[in-house]
Order: sequence, then C-alpha cells, then structure tokens
Amino acid sequence: MWKLAKSFKRTTQIKRSIHRERGLVFTDTDIAEAFADYMVKQFTINPMEDCDAFQEHLFREVRNKFNNQDAESNLEPIKVEEHQLIIKGMNPKKALGIDKITNKMIKFLPNNIILNLVQIFNNCLNQVYFPNKW
Repeated sequence: MWKLAKSFKRTTQIKRSIHRERGLVFTDTDIAEAFADYMVKQFTINPMEDCDAFQEHLFREVRNKFNNQDAESNLEPIKVEEHQLIIKGMNPKKALGIDKITNKMIKFLPNNIILNLVQIFNNCLNQVYFPNKW
C-alpha cells in the first residue's frame, strides 16, 4: 500500500522536444533559442529587393492592359461606397502592416480621409503608377 501511495506523490518529468531546422532539441535553452529563431523569422519584413523581377513583370502586365484598351473601355474608377464596404469588412484584430496602421485605425477614418484615399487610388489607376511599397 505504501508503494502505491508513494507513486502518486511522485512527480514525473515530462521530456519535451521541439523540432528545429537542424533537428530535435530537448533542453530548455535550446527550445527557447528555437522559439526565438522562429519568431525572428516570422516577424522579419521580406526584403523588397528580392522581388524586382516580379515588380517589373507586374508593371509590364499592367501597362499592357492599359495600353491595349480602347478609349471608351477604361477601367471604372473606384467608388467611395465600395471602399467603405471593404473597410467595414476588415478584421480589426489582424496584424498591422509595414506602415504601422492597424485595421481598427482604418475603420475609424473620417469620410473626408476615405474620399482622399479613393482619389489617390483612382489617380494611381489612371496614371498606371503603383508605389513600390504597395
């Protein structure tokens, strides 16, 4: 009976491991380092210089689309109502972007700012100009 009661009192060590790029790690220090490496990798902004070829391809495609259209078949401008619907549907809990603006902040924008944004977007479409950060 004593052995059974003693076995209930004993705490067992749980051997935890985590998979790292170089294999499994078991010590607390190695697990913490693996977690830190993973977080650094997740929260590092992708370098923009790696996508120069993609940007060139994208700009070429957009210019071709605009150049091949008739004068009467231009793209319709973005409407303020469309933009407001998109803002309304945004999840306020999503992470912020490179500009450090959260979706919650965007949801509280006054109408005059939304109108200005729509004008900027429409001008970008008309001029076939898209900022590199976009």
